[in-house]
Formats: sequence, structure tokens, C-alpha cells
Amino acid sequence: MGSNTRPCAACRFSDRPCAWAAEPPPGDARLGEQLYAQKNCNLCHSLGGISGPLADLGGSLDNLAERRDMAWLRRYLCNPAATLSGAQMPLPDLNPAEIEDVGAFLLSR
Repeated sequence: MGSNTRPCAACRFSDRPCAWAAEPPPGDARLGEQLYAQKNCNLCHSLGGISGPLADLGGSLDNLAERRDMAWLRRYLCNPAATLSGAQMPLPDLNPAEIEDVGAFLLSR
């Protein structure tokens, strides 16, 4: 990380320099789609007409770009409860590059 890095005040990576102190490279939506499946996000969310048994809890991710932007997704996927009051989503097991990829995928849907 360069000299312009800073700790993230609101995320779980606060013990090290912020992964997003500078504009990160864009995520790869194809990798994000694979991660969405591998991490079983569809258990608690619906997307493209496919929903899991807890989809009412997690809600729809269709047309997410109409409601959220990448900056918000970074914060949320880093620490859901600190970003959205009442969030019940467990802390995702994603590193900063994976967050970019999942975000690119979700915002493309």
C-alpha cells in the first residue's frame, strides 16, 4: 500500500491500511458470479428469479445498481451491521479483491 493509505474506521479491516484508500481496480463480474455461488449467497437472497429458503430474510438483489453504488457495497460487504442498522447478514468471508468482484457482479444484474 502506498503512503496515502489509512485505516478503515467502519470495517473489519481496520487493523491494517485501507484496501480502498485509492480507487481500486474494477472487479471482475464473472469471478463475482462464481463467488456468489460458492459462498451460497442465494440461500438468503434472490437474484434473477432464483431464490433460496431464506430469501425473504435477505431480500432481492435484482436491480441493485438502482438502489446502491459500489462505495456502499464495499462498506456493507466489509461489515454489514456497521453499514446498515438492523442488518442480519453474517460477516462475509471475502477479501477486498473478492468484494470488488462480487460488487461488480451484483451491480451488473
